[in-house]
Amino acid sequence: MLFAAFRWLDRRKSETGETREEARSSLVGKNVGWRSDVQTEIEDAASFSNKGNDVPPLEEVSESGTLTRRVCILGLAAMWLTGLATIIYGSIVQSSTNDTHDHWGPSFTHKRAIGPFVQLAMAFWITLLTDIAGLVHSTSLRFSLLARRKLTFNSNLRLFTSCPNSVVHSWPVNVIWGWSLISSYACGSMVIVESVKQYSDPGELGFHTYDIVSGYALIFLGFGLLGQASIATWALVVCKFSTWSTNPINTAKVCRDLGWLKPLTRRTMLSVHDTQTLGLHDSPSLPKVRQGSLLKAHSNVRRALIFVWAVTAVAFLWFIAVTVAYQVGGQSIGPSWGTFSRSYTNDWSLIPDWVDVTAFIAISTSLGQSFYTFGPWFLCKYLLTCAFLGGITMDLHIVELLVQCSRDESLWRQTASRSGLDESRQNGAFQVAIGSWETMALFIFKTAVHWIFSMGFGPYWEGIEMRIPQICYLAVSLFLVSLLATYLGLRKPKGPQPATFGHLPTLVDLIDVWPRQGGPNDGGRNDVEGGDEKPSLKLFWGDKGEGGDGFRRAGTAHMALQPIVTTALYL
Repeated sequence: MLFAAFRWLDRRKSETGETREEARSSLVGKNVGWRSDVQTEIEDAASFSNKGNDVPPLEEVSESGTLTRRVCILGLAAMWLTGLATIIYGSIVQSSTNDTHDHWGPSFTHKRAIGPFVQLAMAFWITLLTDIAGLVHSTSLRFSLLARRKLTFNSNLRLFTSCPNSVVHSWPVNVIWGWSLISSYACGSMVIVESVKQYSDPGELGFHTYDIVSGYALIFLGFGLLGQASIATWALVVCKFSTWSTNPINTAKVCRDLGWLKPLTRRTMLSVHDTQTLGLHDSPSLPKVRQGSLLKAHSNVRRALIFVWAVTAVAFLWFIAVTVAYQVGGQSIGPSWGTFSRSYTNDWSLIPDWVDVTAFIAISTSLGQSFYTFGPWFLCKYLLTCAFLGGITMDLHIVELLVQCSRDESLWRQTASRSGLDESRQNGAFQVAIGSWETMALFIFKTAVHWIFSMGFGPYWEGIEMRIPQICYLAVSLFLVSLLATYLGLRKPKGPQPATFGHLPTLVDLIDVWPRQGGPNDGGRNDVEGGDEKPSLKLFWGDKGEGGDGFRRAGTAHMALQPIVTTALYL
């Protein structure tokens, strides 16, 4: 249903874009330098005769982001190896389990103390692999959209955005990727399974139980990883990447160099909020003390915020529901072999005590069958886990849009700093990600939220246990994710530099000197007014002096510029 809703919205957006293009075409006959489409100016010179290909021929730019490409290839190779290894290991585990007399595989058991840390390591590794594959997928989507007149912002919701005539970015393939992503995290949380076997160590009081490695969960985990790796590899092979950089300035430079976007004059102080209107902006404007928010710049942000808060609300309702059921359900709640207390004061630690302390409610899915028998029991657990986890995984994926747009804006605003935007931030996707607090925070949230879910909603020998304290911590974690998304969506950047949030037409208007790899001046195109500049790998934005009409201009250069005059008019 979620994918269907976004598909309908994507179709409506395309129809709206066509209507706006017709409205703007009437302005072209008035001898003004206005785009026929504010989203993208892709010249007809870009050949579309190769309609049988997924992506029209694009120029490969080998000098930008080559390290990113190598890391992505290594990441995909690791994803393929991990997927195949988990399938093979899972088959061995399940075969060994089925061959024993009591369906017990002693060599594949683990003491409960390491179970949560194994789940944490799995959540981290799955997040790392899926993010690398997602980088390949989103980069290929960016240039597929650009070649088909559909790209507006540098960052997009890749699983909720389709591209015409590009099979690898079609809705069916996006649905397969989404299900593979959910399945990977769901099976990762099902690998460690509780048993009823107990043991006691000499000198220790009480009994403890073993954790069992589920062979079928490993097999399904492998297929989930291979599904994403297959699509990402497909995109890597059939799509051409004009740049591997995630920096919106580099993407805008590709658009300008290939003639797909043309800069408009008299717009050096206009932000994305100003340039998205149909009217002409010939009048000068004063610099703004504070820019508009991402919420007002991107049409998908409002829907994204609604969704993330809805998921958070459902998580708290889930916690309330299991709490009430636990308190009023009587002794019938939970498996017959379990011993537990009705008091919430016993154990509220992050890592639960599965035996007799942490409060939980059990859902039986065994249907009278043994845990080790493949049949309805595993499908019930698998589908139930995917149903509970699906909204959470999509919630974190949707937050990526706000994180990436905020990161795009941060990169652009670094050009107005004293140090400027350096080369590593211009070309290196992984350097940009590591240096972005928004990206690192989201990565930590992805790992932590899925880890907490695996402790709060996990399989035991005949069903599913919902552990109440961990469900509470899960709801609180999602609340923090929603706060992060809301902050990024409502934050208004300070300073006179016009906000872009990765809006490519706006960047093309604002940048008059583009990044380069050093060396001599590029035929005079990268000269600052008033003199030649020395070769530099940095990019700066600021005041470029007064024009012949008496109004000041702002722009970019490879050397530090003067600060903006806040009381002056700019064109």
